[in-house]
Amino acid sequence: ELLKLENAAKEALGEDSVEVERSSLLRRQVARRCIYGLDINPIAVELARVSIWIHTFVRGLPMSSLDHNLVCANSLTGIGSVDEALDVLVPGRKGQMTLFDEPIERALESARTVLVDAALLAEATKDESRAASRAAKKAYKDAEKARLLFDAAVLTRIGRSALVAAVEPDEIAELAAQKVAQDAIAPLNPAHMPALFPEVFLRKNPGFDVLVGNPPWEGLHVRQDEWWNRRIPGLAKLNAPAREKLIEKSRTQQPRLEELFRFEVDAKDAQRRAVLAGPYQGLGSGHVDLYQAFAWRNWSLIR
Repeated sequence: ELLKLENAAKEALGEDSVEVERSSLLRRQVARRCIYGLDINPIAVELARVSIWIHTFVRGLPMSSLDHNLVCANSLTGIGSVDEALDVLVPGRKGQMTLFDEPIERALESARTVLVDAALLAEATKDESRAASRAAKKAYKDAEKARLLFDAAVLTRIGRSALVAAVEPDEIAELAAQKVAQDAIAPLNPAHMPALFPEVFLRKNPGFDVLVGNPPWEGLHVRQDEWWNRRIPGLAKLNAPAREKLIEKSRTQQPRLEELFRFEVDAKDAQRRAVLAGPYQGLGSGHVDLYQAFAWRNWSLIR
């Protein structure tokens, strides 16, 4: 495979004598097949993609398709494993088979097969690179039913089970796909690991081999003073009564700001409920220390 990539690079450059380092080719394939990334900040995801492209650039070869590997989503609000989802959808199942096992596994297995086949492409040409990108999109579509059932599990966790109230998996998936359900789950931006990376979580002894992460240290509540301080110049310098008066005035005169404030409060509240209802021990019921949930989540995702 490395020889094929080397020859493709030389052919594209029209220089048979050009030196192509095998280590550069190997780094390129490692990035395509072994490196995954997740962040709630879309700019961070794009920076990671650019960084990997720079680190694995080989003259004469197209940029690798990394859309599948690097994702903007929240690992703490999503589903970490199929069993985790089944425990929510079928309380008290105690490891027994359920109606949900087969549709979830079928959807994820279809996506996994597509992704494994795509990974075997060398991406030595632009056509192969485009084929890999199309495969990632197809895999995402193939995993849709599993993803919707995972959405239903998360909605159940945050107390919105009425949106997906049904018995049959197909009916639940259809309800989860409705706009009202998707609007309810959108602020969570959940990362359902088995649906995002089925080739990692459907293999024997599933999960990642190594995890590197920077824990989130912020809480899941919006501090009103801090929020308005960032948007109203000079607010922090005022005494408490003057601050309250100016905030109320801004709410009346700038309804768009008030709408944004309410959206962030509601989104943080939904995230807090999702995290507190997740498989994380010792979080209590007050302010959530996200670094603890982050550590528990990583522990569950490691092989």
